Amino acid sequence: MELNIQKGWMPDYLPFNVPEGGLLECKNLLPYDEYYAPVLDKVDYSTNTLAGTPLSGIEFKDSSNNTYVFCGSTTKLYRLETTKALTDISKLATTYTAGTNKWYFIQFGDWVIATNFLDVPQVLKGFSTANFIDLGGTPPRAKYVLLHSGHLILAHLTSGGITYPKKLQWSGKENPETWTQSFVTGADSQDFPDGDGNIAGLATLGSGFGVFHKNSITIGWYSGSPYTFSFAVSKFKNMGAIDGSVVSVGDGAFFWGEKDIFYTNGSFIEAVGTGVRNTILGSINLGYLYRISSLHDVRKGLIYWAYPTTNSTDGRSDRIICYNYRKKVWAHIDTELLCLFNLQKGAVSFDDADFNTTYPSADAIPYSSDSNFWQANSPVLAGINTNSKITMFTGAALTGEVETPEFKGEGQSIIQIKRVRPKIQLAVDTPTVNIASRFNETDSPSYYANAVNVGVNGYADLRKFGRYLKCMVQTGLHSGFSSIELDMTTRGKR
Repeated sequence: MELNIQKGWMPDYLPFNVPEGGLLECKNLLPYDEYYAPVLDKVDYSTNTLAGTPLSGIEFKDSSNNTYVFCGSTTKLYRLETTKALTDISKLATTYTAGTNKWYFIQFGDWVIATNFLDVPQVLKGFSTANFIDLGGTPPRAKYVLLHSGHLILAHLTSGGITYPKKLQWSGKENPETWTQSFVTGADSQDFPDGDGNIAGLATLGSGFGVFHKNSITIGWYSGSPYTFSFAVSKFKNMGAIDGSVVSVGDGAFFWGEKDIFYTNGSFIEAVGTGVRNTILGSINLGYLYRISSLHDVRKGLIYWAYPTTNSTDGRSDRIICYNYRKKVWAHIDTELLCLFNLQKGAVSFDDADFNTTYPSADAIPYSSDSNFWQANSPVLAGINTNSKITMFTGAALTGEVETPEFKGEGQSIIQIKRVRPKIQLAVDTPTVNIASRFNETDSPSYYANAVNVGVNGYADLRKFGRYLKCMVQTGLHSGFSSIELDMTTRGKR
């Protein structure tokens, strides 16, 4: 019997009612298009730490195609240097007051602009400039920032001590330091009193952009003089975004709402959270919504969301949700970190001390000799570790785990599993298999006390029988996990 496992994690279903190909558990595995890949552990990359509580990070390229990483904490702004050192590039003689508001960054040519709602928007005029300064033109303080049609758009504002949580204000065209309302420059503002809830994010949607409220979405587009932007206010109602969850992908965006997980391109909206929405949305620690971080892996077609679950007592993220939007497959990673972002790292050699510590033998290295992992500017999943250092997911493999739904024989027959073959390519670490069984609907499934190792022939030999069975496979380092093959017989019928 071949068990299809390609539909991924579907924890919201009952164990005996999961759709074909779905899994009760899919942990510490990446749902690539063709197979599940191992998740590698975190390895510290920066040589020093950030002060305060790290809240966010982002990577930009300058006009010469050089890559820079910027990070923001509750008190400081930093740049990661080529020496792997984090340099404090905050405004001189300033300690920021981000508090429970994360930093959002946007690139404007070779400028970097950062907002955190409580401080004046900051600008770094040149990627290698020593320090951020206040953005000119007296802009409002803002939670969110977007660049569209040459205008810098700020959202969820505070100005003159008054908060405007449903308001946008944008700069003059091609000048983020011109904020006085003008038909000539196009600088202006727009309030959305009928938007359902405060603004919780901005994203480009096709040729326009989305203003994500808590329970509605407003669509804006560039219309030119005299109004600069026009809006379809609350085009989508009774669905909106959770702060930090909006991820731009191509012409659209994925986001978490209070009811589901959604995709929109501005023309239509689609719920994509079937099978996971109750588990994910029901596990968010509502006291730390501002600690959610996200990113898009364009090459693999994966979206990552890191968030604090109800098990997190201090706001650090302890789970990463991974979604393959091409295949509509979910998985999750259980690890602690402070935020998540992409990083293009420096070159690595076999002789690097840190590398030899992580991989004491050549067999344990998860990269082929001709992989571009060894080259400078190789993209990796990264973030800020719980020790406040930048970290990369390039270490030893975490323990991957797949748990299948329950399966049964015909009618009330008793079935027996004799051996299991998890189809895993080039397993460096020995996979293990365990089987749970039960005879009655009122019983709890019972696993073996100890899992069974997969032998060199690819099979785990074990005997387990019952009316209802399910299988658990645990993995370490490997080159791909695609399906599970079961040798199963019928022991008896009623």
